[in-house]
Amino acid sequence: MFTDHVEHSLLAGADALLMPSQYEPCGSRSMRAQHYGGRSRRPRVGGLTDSITDGVTGSCSTSTRGGLEQAMGRAVESYGDRTVWRKLVRAAMAPFG
Repeated sequence: MFTDHVEHSLLAGADALLMPSQYEPCGSRSMRAQHYGGRSRRPRVGGLTDSITDGVTGSCSTSTRGGLEQAMGRAVESYGDRTVWRKLVRAAMAPFG
């Protein structure tokens, strides 16, 4: 059964979150992922636009397959450099104290 506890556990254990939404009113799942240090990959839609800053707290893309592939490619490249990845994770977590 999917519960808030399960969602929080999944997000806390993830390094990145792919959110391929075409419509997202508030971006709460991405913000929860950021809280735990997860970097969000998502299209420029709805509340996700307000909660994620491209290259700082996550990656923006168009809502096309190619756009999401580019965002994920940048994530994999950043993840390969642990110093860069830690800096990006700290930036994602910063708004949450």
